[in-house]
Amino acid sequence: MIITGNKKQIPREILLEGTWYVGRGRNSNFGLWTGTYFLTIGSSMGNAVAKHEAYYTPKAECVGEPPEESWGTFQPFLALDDGDVLEFDDESYGYAKTLKFPSKAGKAKPDPNWTLEGQKRLKASAKRALGRK
Repeated sequence: MIITGNKKQIPREILLEGTWYVGRGRNSNFGLWTGTYFLTIGSSMGNAVAKHEAYYTPKAECVGEPPEESWGTFQPFLALDDGDVLEFDDESYGYAKTLKFPSKAGKAKPDPNWTLEGQKRLKASAKRALGRK
């Protein structure tokens, strides 16, 4: 799917914890919002590493903050929806054959599967789909 049209930076107040965003950052153009910062994948000495990036605000709004708070920032422009499983792969534990995505991009919802209970539900659902107990 190709996203078209202009997008403005998403306000911090409406970011959803556990959601991936497309945007612009020092280390990556994709970031996972943790509720406090964005987790991105960067590079250090040729190796992929996890980086923490603050929500971007114009420098005028960063007056008085320690410099490191304004380094490595991320601007979110579009939330990514990871889809809903319509059909499980019968030969692979928990993998999907078919995912359904919303017809309108950018309408992501918090992912309940990020919690321990959500992971347990996912595993149980996969076992049922595979006929395992």
